[in-house]
Parts: sequence; structure tokens; C-alpha cells
Amino acid sequence: MDTIGRKSAVFGESQKYLLEIQEQINRIKESNTPSSIDEPRALKRKNTETLHLNNLIDEKPCDEKYLFNQENRWRVAWDILIIISVLHEGFIIPFSLAFDYTLSSSYLNFEIAISLIFFVDIGLCFNTTFFRSGITINSRKLITINYLQSWFILDIISSFPYEIIISGSPSASLLKILKLIRFLRIFKLARVLKLRSIFVKIEEILSSELFSVFIVIAWTSLTIFFIAHWSACTFYAFSKASQNDSRGSWIFRIELEEEMGISLQEKYITTLYWAFTTMYTVGYGDIHALNSIERLVAIMCMVITCGYYAYLLGKISSIVMASHQSDQKKRDITLGVNRYMKKLRLPKELQDKVKRYIDYVGLEQESCFGEEDVLKLLSDNLRDEISSRTHGKILLRCRVFPKFFPLSSITSMTKLLRLETFAPGDGILAEGERSRKLYFISTGSVNIFHQNTGCAYIILNKNEIFGEIGFFTGHRRTASAQCESFTEVMTLDWVMAIEKLQKQPEIFDLFQFFKVSCEDNNYKILGIQCYFCNENGHVAKKCTNMVISSRVDMKTVEEYRARHRMINPYTGSRAKRRTRRIQRKFDKINIVGIEREPEEQFPLNLNLQKKIYNYHTRKDTKTQSRRERKTSIQVICDDSEDEELKDLTLIDTKKQRDDSTYYCDDPSNSSASSKH
Repeated sequence: MDTIGRKSAVFGESQKYLLEIQEQINRIKESNTPSSIDEPRALKRKNTETLHLNNLIDEKPCDEKYLFNQENRWRVAWDILIIISVLHEGFIIPFSLAFDYTLSSSYLNFEIAISLIFFVDIGLCFNTTFFRSGITINSRKLITINYLQSWFILDIISSFPYEIIISGSPSASLLKILKLIRFLRIFKLARVLKLRSIFVKIEEILSSELFSVFIVIAWTSLTIFFIAHWSACTFYAFSKASQNDSRGSWIFRIELEEEMGISLQEKYITTLYWAFTTMYTVGYGDIHALNSIERLVAIMCMVITCGYYAYLLGKISSIVMASHQSDQKKRDITLGVNRYMKKLRLPKELQDKVKRYIDYVGLEQESCFGEEDVLKLLSDNLRDEISSRTHGKILLRCRVFPKFFPLSSITSMTKLLRLETFAPGDGILAEGERSRKLYFISTGSVNIFHQNTGCAYIILNKNEIFGEIGFFTGHRRTASAQCESFTEVMTLDWVMAIEKLQKQPEIFDLFQFFKVSCEDNNYKILGIQCYFCNENGHVAKKCTNMVISSRVDMKTVEEYRARHRMINPYTGSRAKRRTRRIQRKFDKINIVGIEREPEEQFPLNLNLQKKIYNYHTRKDTKTQSRRERKTSIQVICDDSEDEELKDLTLIDTKKQRDDSTYYCDDPSNSSASSKH
């Protein structure tokens, strides 16, 4: 009984809505003012719901003031500056310690500036949000605790300005202490361990496939170089410390071979050469260890470098195998499709079209992780939120949704959007068919044209919509749509929308209201604009302000349009051609190909009636007899237009011969129904 009561109550509410709709339609018809259509009181929607949806899409919550989001672009730029500073320190500190390179006073100031940058970075880390278990932490207390437990100690050690202590202690009695303090600069290299996390964070923020490849190549190259650089500096430092050994050192031997000695630059290049040959080969023997200390250092370097070399080979092989698998899968699909088409003996053009479509779809699928795959990993609430943020903006492109539909209905319909891909030349919809889908163009372009004449109304591009009349009213399609290139569209099916919103009977009544309001082909309530005159309320097929001329060559039309101007206002001819007009209708009387009397076809054009009569009763040159010839109006119209174009050409030639200026009317207004 409760169920029956609820159904009757719902039916009663729906009946009230329909009565309100009917009353308003009757008032509109009595007042003869179709432009003043208002929505029923029960179907009015507040604009605040649309504003709430926009706010929901663009909201960025933050609990604390003066906190930096780790995905902020200025924070990312600062991280890039930290990377450059760390790379500089990672190169110059081992080099200066191993080769006793004395820094100039100006360079010491530069080192102090880098230390100040590191101290500023410590302050920023205390004021930057972070992720924990997929949640953005905006609490300053939790940020402080997290930083103290992770990188704080390492950052303090690596940021200490040891250069100030070294430069401010010139006393010889403190030489040993200065050497120890100078060695403490090696702790600045601890910040290098933080580079990996910074690179990963930047890669996640940018989310670019090309940049990800660049990050992998850059990180691998920098790691190889710095391992070789540190190995070279270490080997040279221990070799120099063991020069007093009785067995000598490789540095001493090279210096003996060179009469004038070797420079600091040559020493560094030599040790770097030893490091790379040790890392990737078995060594050439020209530079080798001569004492126990050098041998121990060489063993340590070989263990580290060989380990990283093995890791690098494994990583490269995995990347190659992954790419090979994707290429092999694509190759198998291509071969299978080719065999299938050859078995069916399809035409060559159709086979090429199928191949291009498969290549395009394959590239799109390889470019990013699929949307469905991502949504499968998320909860229902996250799926709804993602649909509201992404597809909600798509639905708001259609002005009918924010004006008439409630927020809950728009949110529900965002889940019903489906992605469809079309190849160049594919027809999306045909004029006159009954289909109830709404189309939102994501990529590509769509040609909207008249089916019978092939006249193009407009070419729609990205972020434009079509199909509103069929979706909201159920009327037949007023134009045809064909893809100009590979096109992706988001579609919304009316049947799926009604099934999804079946618990909201007022939505069905709203569609009925649209259907009744647009009975007289007045679509102002839907915000439909003519593609020709841009006026509201009618479609291009019913436009009375423009003329469709499909049988005249468009190149000729453009030439005559360019000549529609006065060349010389003083010597121009006074003769003016009468403006020809065409009655733009596509009703039964004006459809090309139906046999009827000339008086019925062209009641106002007596000259054309006479031409048609003479054509029907003209004398046959072979039999020298008169007989009636039945022909279509199509041939007559084409003949009339050809004669008119010939007349225009003869007039122009004559006027050019007389060196006089001329005028020419726009041939887009010319047709079979012209008056002379």
C-alpha cells in the first residue's frame, strides 16, 4: 500500500507539472509571443547551483596561512635552483679537497651565497605541505615533526658555512685544525642524497611523458659522471698522500715522464680517464696502482662502479624489453587486421582507412594510462568527484543544463558521458534521422552540412557542441554531421539519462516541456542560433536571410564577389543589373526533380515559364517535328544558370573591350528563379 501511495503521489506531481506546462503553452499561443517563453514555476532552477558547481570544480582548500603547496610552480622553480646548487657543490668540493685547489675571495663569497640558499631552503621546508597516505598535510605542527624526522639534520650539516671559518683563520698554529675543518666540507655532499626525491617530485608535478624520459636520461648521466668524478678525486687524493712510499706512486711516475711537469687540468683529466676505464672496461694498464693504498682504493672503486654498471644494464634491458613487447603487440594486431581484410577482399581505399584508424587509436592508447584503468583503482566517491570536475565542465558548455537542470541531475549525468572516436569522412548523424544523442567535441573538427545539396553550414572545432534539438525535443535531425579529421567526441544518450534519473519525474516533464515549446520549430528556449545569420530561434535550414547555392562553382563565386566593386567612379557605366533574388524554401513545391507545371513551380517568374515552355516544345533537328519532352526541373535550372553565367561573362568581356568599368552582382544570389 505504501508503494502504491508513493507511486500515486509521484504521478500526481508529474500531472501537476504537465498541467502547468500546458497552461503556459496555451497562454503563449493566445498572446502570439513565442519569444517570451518562461519556464514553469516548478521547473525554475536557481543560478546558485551552477555557481556552486563551478566553485566545486575550482576549489583549492588550505587550512593554514603562509604555507607553500609542494606542487606550486614557484616552489618547483626553487627546487630547480636547489638542484643546480647541489650539483655545483658535488663537483667543486671533492675537486678542491683532492687537488688542493685554492678558492679565490670572490669565489668564497659565491660559496657563502650558496650556503645562504641552503639555509633559506630549510626555512621553506618548515612551511611546505607534504603528502601522507594520499592526504595533503596542511598542519604546521605535523609539517615540522615530519621535517625534523627526515632531512633536517642532513640539511643543517650540509648548509653550515665552513668557508667563513677557513677564510677567517690565517694563523699557522691552527693549520691542523683548518685542515680538519676543510675536510668537514665533505658533509655538504650529503645533500646530494636529496636530489632523487626532488627529481621524483618534479616529475610527478609536471606529469609529462617527454619530461619523464628527460628525467631518466639526466639522472642516469649525472649519476655516471659523479661516480666517476668522485672515484677520480679519491684515487688522486690517496695517491698523492702515498707518494713517500718506497714503491712510489703513479703520479710521481707520470711527472718523471714529463720533463716540464703536468698541469692541474691534465692531472684531473688523467684521473677521470682512469675512473671511466675502470668502470666500463678492465683498464688499459697505462695508469695502474703501484702501492697498497692505491690498490685498496682501486678495489673499492671497482666494486662500486661495477655494481652500478650492472644495475644500469639491468634497467636498460628492462626498458628495451618493455618497448619491444608493446611493438610486438602492435605488430600482431596490424598483421591480424591485414589478414582479415585480405580474406574479405575489401577495397584498397577501405583498407587504408582501417589502417589509419587503427594507427590513430593505437597512438592515443599508448600516449597515456587509460581513463577506465585509472577509475578502477579509485573508490566510488573519488570517481564521482573526478567526474564532477572533468565532465561537469563539459556539460556546462550546453546552456540548457545550468539554466533548467538541478545540480544533482547534472552530477548524475556526468557519469553517462562516453568517448567515441571517428575517422575522417565518417558520418556522425544524418539529416532527418531520429536519434537522441548530444555531442561534445573533444578533439578534431566536424562539418555540419545540408544533406540534399551538400552545402556546408559550419565547421565545428574543439569544445563546441551539436545535436541539442534531437536530444532535448526528440525532433528529427535538421542537418548532417561528418568528420573532417580524426575526431573524439563525448556523447550523452537521452535513453541512458532518463533511466539514470528515473527517480526524478520532474526531469522527464522537463523534456516534455522542451518538446511542446519547440513544436513550431522555434528553438529560442534551447538557445539555438542560426549558423548563417546568428539569430536565435531557428536553424540554418529554415533561415530566410541567406541563400543556398550548391550548383555554382565556389571558385567562380569568389571571383565574382571580388569583382563586385567600382574600379573607376568617374568612367563607370551607368547600366545596372537588377538584383536577383531566390525564394529559399525546401518544401514540397520547391524540391528538385518532381514533375509539375511551370506555372505551379514558378508562379512569379514569367520569363522562366516561357523558357520552360519553349524547351518542352522546341523543334527537333533530326525529325523536323515538334514534340513534348519530359525532363526534370534539375536540368532546367542548371541550363538557366549556365546561360546566366555565360551572359555575365559576355558582358564583362564587352566592357573590358570598351575600357570601361563594370559592375557585377554576387552570383550567390542567382538561381533558376531570377527575374530579368
